Amino acid sequence: NNQYVSKTPLVDKDLFMTSCYCIPDHYLMLEGSPTSAGNLEWFVNRLVDTGADGSGSVYQECDKAVAAGHPSDHAIIFLPFLHGTNEKSAAKSSFLGLEAHHTRDDMLRAVYEGIIFAHNHHLQRLLQFRERPECIRMTGGAAHSEVWVQMFADCFQIPVEVPAGTELGALGAAIAAAVATGIYPGYREAVAGMTRVARRCEPDPARASIYAEKYARYKKAVAVLDRLWN
Repeated sequence: NNQYVSKTPLVDKDLFMTSCYCIPDHYLMLEGSPTSAGNLEWFVNRLVDTGADGSGSVYQECDKAVAAGHPSDHAIIFLPFLHGTNEKSAAKSSFLGLEAHHTRDDMLRAVYEGIIFAHNHHLQRLLQFRERPECIRMTGGAAHSEVWVQMFADCFQIPVEVPAGTELGALGAAIAAAVATGIYPGYREAVAGMTRVARRCEPDPARASIYAEKYARYKKAVAVLDRLWN
């Protein structure tokens, strides 16, 4: 999910959801679809040797393979719609642009990028209603990969921060409990005392135009294939 909090609720046909936030008089604006790390899990389960070489997890091996490449190495497009998307109701997943010289690692990088582009689609929809943020906080499966977080920052051209911890939903519940029991006088104090940023990735301006062009091709592919899907 891609979301932000505001004191002003937003009601618009182009927004996926607006809901009440846990803090009174605040609202959560959300854009999302099932186009994230589940697509990588599918690729790994079917096309990657999960035994690897014993030096680390299979996802660490994937990170190494992707880090060894560059966004300009190939023009493969992966559409991360294995589990559906609200971008186009009938959309299906696919690889576009494969040639005989491409490798599994080329396809793997395309999966990383395709998931980023799906998030960028939702980010751009949110930015219709607000200014660009100074930074983005990222959690979930992709946040465990330093390589992937850097790619998000390079594509968005916005710094990306990763909070410390793993079960952050449970941490949110603990913060609420700390406020309710009087350990902290309010949410601002509780958040300041119970959270921290583990790392921050600054965007690489040299990669901005590369990702912008690839994202444009991704969007064009979705638009053109919509006629086929329907």
